[in-house]
Amino acid sequence: LTVLARLNRTQGDMNMALVYFFNALDLLDEGHQRIQVAQLKYEIGKTYLQSGNLPLARSYLSAARQAHRAEDDKRPLIDTLLLLGELHLKQKEAAIAILQLENALDLANQIRDTGRQFQIYRLLSLAYEQKGYLLQALESYKRFHQLSEQISQQQVALEQEAIRDNYT
Repeated sequence: LTVLARLNRTQGDMNMALVYFFNALDLLDEGHQRIQVAQLKYEIGKTYLQSGNLPLARSYLSAARQAHRAEDDKRPLIDTLLLLGELHLKQKEAAIAILQLENALDLANQIRDTGRQFQIYRLLSLAYEQKGYLLQALESYKRFHQLSEQISQQQVALEQEAIRDNYT
Protein backbone atom coordinates (compact mmCIF):
# COMPACT_ATOMS: atom_id res chain seq x y z
CA LEU A 1 0.00 0.00 0.00
CA THR A 2 2.81 2.42 0.78
CA VAL A 3 4.38 1.85 -2.63
CA LEU A 4 1.06 2.73 -4.28
CA ALA A 5 0.73 5.75 -2.02
CA ARG A 6 4.20 7.03 -2.91
CA LEU A 7 3.52 6.43 -6.59
CA ASN A 8 0.30 8.45 -6.40
CA ARG A 9 2.08 11.22 -4.51
CA THR A 10 4.82 11.31 -7.14
CA GLN A 11 2.17 11.60 -9.83
CA GLY A 12 0.52 14.46 -7.95
CA ASP A 13 -2.60 12.60 -6.77
CA MET A 14 -2.32 13.57 -3.12
CA ASN A 15 -5.82 12.47 -2.14
CA MET A 16 -5.31 8.93 -3.42
CA ALA A 17 -1.88 8.83 -1.80
CA LEU A 18 -3.45 9.76 1.53
CA VAL A 19 -6.11 7.06 1.11
CA TYR A 20 -3.41 4.42 0.66
CA PHE A 21 -1.28 5.76 3.53
CA PHE A 22 -4.26 5.82 5.91
CA ASN A 23 -5.29 2.29 4.86
CA ALA A 24 -1.76 1.10 5.59
CA LEU A 25 -1.80 2.90 8.94
CA ASP A 26 -5.09 1.19 9.86
CA LEU A 27 -3.48 -2.20 9.27
CA LEU A 28 -0.65 -1.60 11.74
CA ASP A 29 -0.67 -2.19 15.48
CA GLU A 30 0.72 1.00 17.01
CA GLY A 31 1.91 -0.82 20.12
CA HIS A 32 4.01 -3.42 18.34
CA GLN A 33 4.94 -1.72 15.07
CA ARG A 34 5.98 1.71 16.31
CA ILE A 35 8.72 2.25 13.72
CA GLN A 36 6.39 1.45 10.81
CA VAL A 37 3.66 3.66 12.31
CA ALA A 38 6.16 6.50 12.70
CA GLN A 39 7.28 6.08 9.09
CA LEU A 40 3.68 6.18 7.87
CA LYS A 41 3.01 9.33 9.90
CA TYR A 42 6.10 10.84 8.28
CA GLU A 43 4.78 9.89 4.82
CA ILE A 44 1.34 11.32 5.61
CA GLY A 45 2.93 14.53 6.91
CA LYS A 46 5.08 14.78 3.79
CA THR A 47 2.02 14.34 1.60
CA TYR A 48 0.10 17.01 3.48
CA LEU A 49 3.12 19.32 3.21
CA GLN A 50 3.32 18.80 -0.54
CA SER A 51 -0.42 19.41 -0.91
CA GLY A 52 -0.19 22.63 1.12
CA ASN A 53 -2.15 21.50 4.16
CA LEU A 54 0.37 22.83 6.64
CA PRO A 55 -1.59 22.31 9.91
CA LEU A 56 -2.09 18.60 9.22
CA ALA A 57 1.48 18.30 7.94
CA ARG A 58 2.73 19.76 11.22
CA SER A 59 0.59 17.38 13.25
CA TYR A 60 1.75 14.21 11.50
CA LEU A 61 5.39 15.28 11.19
CA SER A 62 5.49 16.21 14.89
CA ALA A 63 4.07 12.79 15.80
CA ALA A 64 6.66 11.11 13.57
CA ARG A 65 9.45 13.19 15.14
CA GLN A 66 8.43 12.14 18.65
CA ALA A 67 8.28 8.48 17.67
CA HIS A 68 11.63 8.51 15.85
CA ARG A 69 13.23 10.34 18.79
CA ALA A 70 11.84 7.75 21.22
CA GLU A 71 13.29 4.94 19.08
CA ASP A 72 16.61 6.82 18.66
CA ASP A 73 16.28 6.25 14.91
CA LYS A 74 18.56 8.97 13.53
CA ARG A 75 18.08 8.82 9.75
CA PRO A 76 14.27 8.96 9.81
CA LEU A 77 14.47 11.59 12.55
CA ILE A 78 16.74 13.74 10.37
CA ASP A 79 14.34 13.37 7.43
CA THR A 80 11.43 14.39 9.64
CA LEU A 81 13.30 17.39 11.04
CA LEU A 82 14.14 18.44 7.47
CA LEU A 83 10.46 18.44 6.52
CA LEU A 84 9.54 20.28 9.71
CA GLY A 85 12.18 22.88 8.85
CA GLU A 86 10.70 23.23 5.36
CA LEU A 87 7.20 23.54 6.84
CA HIS A 88 8.27 26.30 9.22
CA LEU A 89 9.98 28.14 6.36
CA LYS A 90 6.72 28.04 4.41
CA GLN A 91 4.94 29.46 7.45
CA LYS A 92 7.55 32.24 7.75
CA GLU A 93 8.69 30.85 11.11
CA ALA A 94 12.41 31.02 10.38
CA ALA A 95 13.51 30.82 14.02
CA ILE A 96 11.68 27.52 14.55
CA ALA A 97 12.94 26.25 11.19
CA ILE A 98 16.51 27.04 12.25
CA LEU A 99 16.08 25.09 15.50
CA GLN A 100 14.71 22.05 13.65
CA LEU A 101 17.43 22.20 11.00
CA GLU A 102 20.26 22.69 13.49
CA ASN A 103 19.02 19.62 15.39
CA ALA A 104 18.97 17.71 12.09
CA LEU A 105 22.48 18.91 11.30
CA ASP A 106 23.80 17.72 14.68
CA LEU A 107 22.38 14.27 14.01
CA ALA A 108 23.65 14.18 10.41
CA ASN A 109 27.11 15.16 11.64
CA GLN A 110 27.02 12.35 14.24
CA ILE A 111 26.38 9.73 11.57
CA ARG A 112 28.48 11.51 8.90
CA ASP A 113 25.64 11.59 6.37
CA THR A 114 26.83 13.91 3.60
CA GLY A 115 23.62 13.68 1.58
CA ARG A 116 21.47 14.80 4.47
CA GLN A 117 24.00 17.50 5.47
CA PHE A 118 23.72 18.81 1.90
CA GLN A 119 19.92 19.09 2.18
CA ILE A 120 20.11 20.66 5.64
CA TYR A 121 22.60 23.36 4.62
CA ARG A 122 20.39 24.30 1.66
CA LEU A 123 17.39 24.84 3.93
CA LEU A 124 19.48 26.45 6.67
CA SER A 125 20.75 29.07 4.22
CA LEU A 126 17.14 29.90 3.33
CA ALA A 127 16.06 30.00 6.99
CA TYR A 128 18.94 32.26 8.02
CA GLU A 129 18.21 34.55 5.09
CA GLN A 130 14.51 34.67 5.99
CA LYS A 131 15.45 35.56 9.57
CA GLY A 132 17.88 38.25 8.40
CA TYR A 133 21.04 36.46 9.53
CA LEU A 134 22.88 37.08 6.29
CA LEU A 135 26.36 36.01 7.44
CA GLN A 136 25.04 32.65 8.65
CA ALA A 137 23.03 32.32 5.43
CA LEU A 138 26.17 32.86 3.39
CA GLU A 139 28.18 30.37 5.47
CA SER A 140 25.44 27.76 5.12
CA TYR A 141 25.26 28.36 1.39
CA LYS A 142 29.06 27.98 1.08
CA ARG A 143 28.91 24.69 2.98
CA PHE A 144 25.99 23.57 0.78
CA HIS A 145 28.04 24.39 -2.31
CA GLN A 146 31.13 22.56 -0.95
CA LEU A 147 29.06 19.46 -0.26
CA SER A 148 27.52 19.72 -3.71
CA GLU A 149 30.98 19.63 -5.26
CA GLN A 150 32.02 16.76 -3.00
CA ILE A 151 28.93 14.72 -3.90
CA SER A 152 29.45 15.42 -7.62
CA GLN A 153 33.05 14.25 -7.41
CA GLN A 154 31.98 11.09 -5.59
CA GLN A 155 29.37 10.37 -8.28
CA VAL A 156 31.91 10.86 -11.06
CA ALA A 157 34.36 8.54 -9.29
CA LEU A 158 31.65 5.88 -8.89
CA GLU A 159 30.66 6.18 -12.55
CA GLN A 160 34.29 5.90 -13.66
CA GLU A 161 34.76 2.83 -11.47
CA ALA A 162 31.60 1.25 -12.91
CA ILE A 163 32.86 1.89 -16.45
CA ARG A 164 36.22 0.34 -15.59
CA ASP A 165 34.48 -2.68 -14.04
CA ASN A 166 32.31 -3.15 -17.15
CA TYR A 167 35.18 -2.92 -19.63
CA THR A 168 37.92 -4.84 -17.86
